[in-house]
Parts: sequence; structure tokens; C-alpha cells
Amino acid sequence: MSRILQKHFLACILINFVFFSAGLEAKPIIISVAKSGTHLLSKAIFSLSGQQRVYVPNKGAIPREKNKLIGTHFQHQNVVKLISKDMMNETIIVNVRDPRDVLVSAAFFYPHVHIYDAVTKKQIKINLQPLDIRQRIKFFLKHPETNPSPVQDIKLAVQFIEEHKNTIHVFKYEDLVGAKGKGDLDTQFGNLKRLNEILNSKKSDLELRQIQSVLFGNTQTFRKGVKGEWKIYFNEKIKKEFAEVLGEELILLGYSQDTD
Repeated sequence: MSRILQKHFLACILINFVFFSAGLEAKPIIISVAKSGTHLLSKAIFSLSGQQRVYVPNKGAIPREKNKLIGTHFQHQNVVKLISKDMMNETIIVNVRDPRDVLVSAAFFYPHVHIYDAVTKKQIKINLQPLDIRQRIKFFLKHPETNPSPVQDIKLAVQFIEEHKNTIHVFKYEDLVGAKGKGDLDTQFGNLKRLNEILNSKKSDLELRQIQSVLFGNTQTFRKGVKGEWKIYFNEKIKKEFAEVLGEELILLGYSQDTD
């Protein structure tokens, strides 16, 4: 073999090694609305690729560990800003859910929140436990300045999606729940196939069906996880208050067709 051919052969090997290695090391970044069922998406990704989500809080450093992927919520703006600035060339997966169900889930999950007091310059703890679920939902709608704030989380998510919609992958929680979560099996399977392609996991349809059969439920913070639970708790007054606060976001996320 001539020297020119040898160099060409070695160059091809090197190029293929670099691209193959980069593919192995590439890890998706999950940004989600809190209480939007992120653990379901994380479970799907782990089942497909073996990568576990590392949750990054607002003051946390962004880890880059083997078989670990970054996960954070939109309310952690310091982390999201770092991602927006330095990591948008990576695979960004955004997880959303019907904002009305997010509010219901938050109402069940948060026993208390904090509100910043400008006079004392301190965070004041607000106990939500004496309130019923409808009262908690109304509280979140009336006080978007709370920490945590499902309202602000949803608004920040919509803003991020609108700014980066051509370079990110958006998954709806409802599209992954399947029949057990009052969703659709074909839609669930289609989204697993889509995720399989994004991750380059190369799972067969049979393997995807096996993952699908055990995907729903048994995840951290899981309560019911069904779609449309908001219909139990949203009376006409709450529907009106919600429309005033998050009506535009509901439309932009594609949920406005389901209003009853």
C-alpha cells in the first residue's frame, strides 16, 4: 500500500473514531416544567439509552458524567441561562404538560411555598396545608411570585420554546402516558420511536413495545399521572381565572382545544 493510501486509510479511521466517540458521549439535556411528569420521560430515556438524569438545582454546577444526563426545571433560571448560552448545540429535550394539570399536581405536591418580602428582604414561608386543592390552585394563579411558582415555570417554558423551537425537541407528557394514563397507545409508541431516533438508541420495535408495556407509573413523586385530572377541580370561576393568567400559554402549548 502506498504512503498516500496509508495516510488516507488512517485519516478515515481517525475521522470515523471521532464521530463514533462523539456519538457515544452525546447526552441529551432535559428542561421541564416542574410537576409535568419529567420522571416518565427520564424513565423512557433510561430504558432506551441507560442514561440517568442528574437533577441540577438553581445553584448547582452542571455535571458532565458518564451515562448521566442533565435535567433541570425552567424555574431554575441560572441553569437555563447557562444552557442557553453555552449548550444549545447539544440535544435539548423539553418536557411539558397541560398547564391545568400542572397546577393540580402542584396543589397536591407543595405543602408550602415562599414569597419574597421587600420590606424585610426575606423569604416568607406560606403554609398551604389548611387550603383545599381548589383554594391552592386559586392561590397559585393569584400569586405567581411564589417560590416555587408553577405559573412562572409554565410562562418561562413557553418563552423558551418560542425562542428555540427550531432547535429543540418538545415532548408532551400526555403523549407518553399511554392507555394507563388515559392517553393513546399508538401515540405513546410513536413518541417512543421518535425518542429512540433522537437518542440514536437503535432499539427494535419489539424492544420498544416491551419498554412501552412497563413505562407508566412507579416513578419518583408519582401520584396518579392521568391526563385531564384538572376537570375534577376546575369550576367555572377557576377556569375564568386560569384563562386570564395562563390562557395564552395554553394556546401556545397546543392544549386549548380541550376546554371542557
